[in-house]
Amino acid sequence: MGLTLELRRDNRSINFNLATFSQNDLGMAVTFRQYFGSGGLQPFAGFGLWGAKQFSSDSEETSGTSFLVRIPLGADWRLPGLDHHSIGGNLALNRALYTKKSPSLIPPTNNSRRIVPLPQFSYHYTLRNPPT
Repeated sequence: MGLTLELRRDNRSINFNLATFSQNDLGMAVTFRQYFGSGGLQPFAGFGLWGAKQFSSDSEETSGTSFLVRIPLGADWRLPGLDHHSIGGNLALNRALYTKKSPSLIPPTNNSRRIVPLPQFSYHYTLRNPPT
């Protein structure tokens, strides 16, 4: 679960995300997006960096830090008749740049460089009418 602030101008935007998978971690991402088209359905592609930290009282068992590169591919759909509302979805392809885990968390076949797809679904409320 997370919170996103998107600052958009024309067909480009910058996103700031703050999210958690559980109550033991915190992640923050900055992503740049390029939107294509000017209709109600706007596909986009992006590029960003994501940092995550896992916290625990037992640092030997469950602590970790990671930095990832992310490439979101998706679309936003402006809801007909509701100028300020839209829904969106994307699949972000993530790959670790740096990972530091406690030794007990590293499996024998460590593959921290693999690409991990993560889906994201969102609702947007626009403070002003988006450019067309």
